[in-house]
Formats: sequence, structure tokens, C-alpha cells
Amino acid sequence: MRALQLAGLDDLQERPAPLSPAAEMALDCWGFCAGWHPERWPVYEALHPVPDWHHHIELLRVIRSTLREIEDKQP
Repeated sequence: MRALQLAGLDDLQERPAPLSPAAEMALDCWGFCAGWHPERWPVYEALHPVPDWHHHIELLRVIRSTLREIEDKQP
């Protein structure tokens, strides 16, 4: 896939699968709260009711760990 990007043909790559509604909500929460800030979650909950907080927190943990991995790979 990297070769396609370098050749300017990255539009030939398959698009990633769309996120599930729960993942979309977790990503929205991440942006709303400006990252991992559990103290801000009640404000998010007041505006956007989360149906399953256990699952939501697990998705936020995945976002946090993925971003840490990306940051660790950067020089």
C-alpha cells in the first residue's frame, strides 16, 4: 500500500470499513473532551447519552493506546 501512496495512486486502496456507532461515539467523545479526561465525561454524557459506559470506556482506552503507539514511533 505504501508503494501506491508514493506513486500517487493511493486512491486505489480500499477504504477502511466504517466505524460502528459505538466507535463513532467514542471518537466524538475523545474530540469533545480533548483526549483522555475522565473528569469531562459527565459533561459529554449530559449532551450525548452513552448507552453502555463500560464499552465506551474500553473504546476510549483503545484510542488512547493507539495514539500512544503512534507517538512512540515518531522520532
